[in-house]
Order: sequence, then structure tokens, then C-alpha cells
Amino acid sequence: MCHRQHCVILLDLCGVTKTYTCNSAQARVKYLTLVYSQLESKKVPNTDELKSFCKYSALLVPLGIDKEPQNDDELLDAIRCVLEALKVIRFPKQS
Repeated sequence: MCHRQHCVILLDLCGVTKTYTCNSAQARVKYLTLVYSQLESKKVPNTDELKSFCKYSALLVPLGIDKEPQNDDELLDAIRCVLEALKVIRFPKQS
């Protein structure tokens, strides 16, 4: 469990649960749902997923494998994944 200024973060087998403890908790959860909705609608690759949420908390589920790159090829693959996500966010396809 990690305590931050505005929330408590719990990491377990289900994922990452962020529970907001500040006055703006509902607004923060709403903002998270908006961000993850846009990520989903833009089909941004290589991101985690907002699995569920309620009034003051959100459950984020990581996708992929949690491990450090073991060699240069794995490092390049990880960098490529980040760049693919950034490309879709920054330069969406024009219709």
C-alpha cells in the first residue's frame, strides 16, 4: 500500500486500486474514466485498462508482462510499445 497526497494506492493480484481521499475525489475518478474512455475509443495500444470504478476509487488492470527487459531486443520492444501508444494519442488517424 502506498499513501500519496490525494490517494491511497493498493497493488494486489487484481490490479492497482486508487482510492482518493481528497475533497475532489469524485472529480478525479470522473477524470480517470474520461481518460480511459478516450484511450479505448482511440484504440491506443499498450496501455492498462480501467476495469471498474465507484464514487471514490478506480481499479486499473495492467496488460502485458511485468518484467524488466533482459536484453537489447526486449528493451527495443518495450520502447516500441511506448512509442506506438504515444503516436496514437498524439497523432490520431484522420478520417
